Amino acid sequence: MKLAIKILHYLPKQNGKPDRSNWVKAIKFILNDPRVTVYVDDSGTPYDGLNNLYNELEKENPDQVLILHHDILPCFNLVPTVEKIINIVGDKPVTFYSNSKSTNQAISQNNHWLKVKIWYYSQAYTMSFSMMKNMIGWINQNVGRDDRMSDDERMAMYFYFHKQYVYATAPSLVEHIGWNTTTVNYDRPLDGYLDNKEHRMSSKFIGIDFDPLQIDWKLGLDNPVISNDDWALENSDDLFQKLLKTDSKYKINST
Repeated sequence: MKLAIKILHYLPKQNGKPDRSNWVKAIKFILNDPRVTVYVDDSGTPYDGLNNLYNELEKENPDQVLILHHDILPCFNLVPTVEKIINIVGDKPVTFYSNSKSTNQAISQNNHWLKVKIWYYSQAYTMSFSMMKNMIGWINQNVGRDDRMSDDERMAMYFYFHKQYVYATAPSLVEHIGWNTTTVNYDRPLDGYLDNKEHRMSSKFIGIDFDPLQIDWKLGLDNPVISNDDWALENSDDLFQKLLKTDSKYKINST
């Protein structure tokens, strides 16, 4: 299996935005794998950055991709754990970060998996490159441009309209330590959003004292806890319809 591992590093476009260059070096050091490379994007928007990264990945044509944002704290042994999980779950899309309260429910049941209906927060995830290709193509065909150009909203739309759940590890294997800042020009429109830990941090991070390689990742895979939480700051149905292009076949025309 050819696994491409990318840290997606957004350069700030405005004064006063955080420069995470030093932390990117720390993430790469913690991951401790020669395959880890940093993709630097100066587009100024999350989805454009992801689209640009995809164009770069096309040259490599990997089997699987592991994409990490530049404001996370990865657990120890993350990369070998991701490889172990890929071998278990196959082509299923997996996020290694979740703020769903269902995570604690799963752990209490000795279950290490959620199936997430609406997937936001793309801090760290893996999928097959063929799936990524289909996803990017679908987004570019069906989703328009807006002020925020969020990557997670657009990816959530792809899985939502294809009626496909995204698997999430319980516990999370990365923490969103950049939860109270953002490098992009626009974020979700809610006063105090960047102060909301409940939305912006994992519900259960594995921490630094546990080795994820020691977890039996087969536990719960056949009966994952279903998470139907809607973490959007507006109704997802309304948000997704608003973001769709007018000529998308998924657009519901109001009367």
